[in-house]
Amino acid sequence: MKNKLKFLLGSLMIIGIVNTSYATDYIFTPKVDSEYYYSPTSVNVTTIKANNTNSYISSNISSPTVQYGDYTNIIRNEITSSVQYTSKNDVLREDGSIGTLRISEIGLNVKVYDGTTSNSMKKGVGHFSETSYWNGNIGLAGHNRGVNDNFGKLKKLSKGDVITYKTELGTRKYEVSYVGQIGVTDLSRLNPSSENMITLITCVENQPLLRLCVQAKELK
Repeated sequence: MKNKLKFLLGSLMIIGIVNTSYATDYIFTPKVDSEYYYSPTSVNVTTIKANNTNSYISSNISSPTVQYGDYTNIIRNEITSSVQYTSKNDVLREDGSIGTLRISEIGLNVKVYDGTTSNSMKKGVGHFSETSYWNGNIGLAGHNRGVNDNFGKLKKLSKGDVITYKTELGTRKYEVSYVGQIGVTDLSRLNPSSENMITLITCVENQPLLRLCVQAKELK
């Protein structure tokens, strides 16, 4: 059965590197909900395909008020997917976290919290709420500089490295299959999938239109 999901597409343009060294040619404007977002003045997003469907999206994003802080403006689009997602309630812990991410290769062991807000990433790594919580493609976001730079060493990973993710539903190990830079509007790596995988995204230093993406597939 196909489920209509509302993707917060702007969440991909993420990870506030709260540092005063960035270029000043970006507009800084707080949103009403006290979150801050960044995006170019105008970008195009076209032919975004949801896995396991024939559904495509073509949308135009325009945002004159931006912040090079945490995330971009939130753009909602409906996409159709036949992939069943795990519920947040299935993985929610008493302390408010939803999982624990461990990457021995870079000495990372951190809790994961739902949402890609400043509050979530002050506590640990953030989870793209629009992606799965367990089965399928789990999308995570983190800072790469500052006090909470949990993804600061992400760029040191390479294919074959192992990522471990633990939730209330169990523990899975994933093998890194992709490490590279993606465009700020490239959502393809966060598409739903029937294959279990985990996708980690952070900023690229001094490159506001790029994001570093690490994707790993379940080891069987």
